Amino acid sequence: GKLDGFPIAFSKAATAGLSVFDYDKNRNYRILVPVGKEILNFSAEGIEVKGWKPSPMPDVIETPLLYMLSGGKDYILSVSKDGSIRTLDRTGKSKWKKDVVLPLMKDNQWWISSQGNEKLDGITGLSANGKLAYVFMNGNTDLTDVAADWFRLFDGKGIRIIEDKIEYETSKGLIEIPKSKYPWQKVKPLIYESRNYVFAFQADKEALHLFNQR
Repeated sequence: GKLDGFPIAFSKAATAGLSVFDYDKNRNYRILVPVGKEILNFSAEGIEVKGWKPSPMPDVIETPLLYMLSGGKDYILSVSKDGSIRTLDRTGKSKWKKDVVLPLMKDNQWWISSQGNEKLDGITGLSANGKLAYVFMNGNTDLTDVAADWFRLFDGKGIRIIEDKIEYETSKGLIEIPKSKYPWQKVKPLIYESRNYVFAFQADKEALHLFNQR
């Protein structure tokens, strides 16, 4: 049924999907929506949150906002089209002295990386030059060379094909599979209707396979 306070009419079109955060796990939800360079913030009742006053991002925000709790502190992460990355507190104030600017690979998807240590927590994604980018919660960055067939998958897990084996990164550690058993040449993730899949190309049979996450 229709709820009071909705629909919410924007003065201009949203430029990315909404994000829903529950900072204190008490069902006091916040709904954040990027609209151009601006970020709108609503309660679960559809009312604009008072005290939310973020400065506009340098460019249009085209990806939903992310949230991380690190060292007992809130970090709301916003990324604009030009690669500017900013962390905000609950009022929208920037937590860094200046934005991190990092040109990103087209269709890059950031993943939250919670290490349980505020010095190691951060977000990871692919930079425009094909390096694996890691942005720490203090604003420092680290860029690592990665193989062409490396893709970040599903909650930060990944698959990589190297000379004679396939490596599959899981929450329990790294699983190695001999390439003789699984002769895939290329692997690529697909998220469709909230389900996770993996495409794999088998060169010796010129066949394309599609697997679910299992």
